Amino acid sequence: MRFSQRGSLVIFVLAITITAVHGNSTTSSEKKTKAPLRNGLGISLSIPQFGYGVSAFTIGPRSRFGWYIDIQGTFDTVTGRDDYYNKSETWAGTTIGDEKQAETEVLTAIHAGASFYISPQMLGFIAPGLSIIKYYAKYYDPLEILSSNGNYYVNGEHQDSYLPGLVGGMLIKLDNPYFSGTTISFSVPPASLQIGIIFNF
Repeated sequence: MRFSQRGSLVIFVLAITITAVHGNSTTSSEKKTKAPLRNGLGISLSIPQFGYGVSAFTIGPRSRFGWYIDIQGTFDTVTGRDDYYNKSETWAGTTIGDEKQAETEVLTAIHAGASFYISPQMLGFIAPGLSIIKYYAKYYDPLEILSSNGNYYVNGEHQDSYLPGLVGGMLIKLDNPYFSGTTISFSVPPASLQIGIIFNF
């Protein structure tokens, strides 16, 4: 799994770099054919984590490069529950003796980096960041004391992970009456694909 993520990351970074170099060779007459895609906001969904993403980007009217920032994550459906206990797996599995049912993760990732010009209708971006992963575990209480159906959640046995991350992708302008275009990106860790829409201004 670790090898596949690294391999995918290397290929993706190379593709973004080649695209940026190609975009910078565009002639000035081609750049002025349409109103450029330069500033905007984006929202996206992640696959396979089914998470969310919110981004902002900009490039100056006379610049080849600008900035890009985003925040990605999965919705925390654990800590707000009535059947969540701020206890360890040792408490649930050893002290009480209940059976472990499943594990779940909650991801938050923040990236900040550069956007770059490819064409009047397309920008690329690449940004390093930080991924924070919190772990939880689901247990079953056969006496149904800790919850109405016996299922309850505690903190996972793994400590929270703070990992360096990276995201890269493209922002593509479209002729649409409701939104300005689409965004497609790839990020690690964990390896995920983001697809969304952008609003240009």
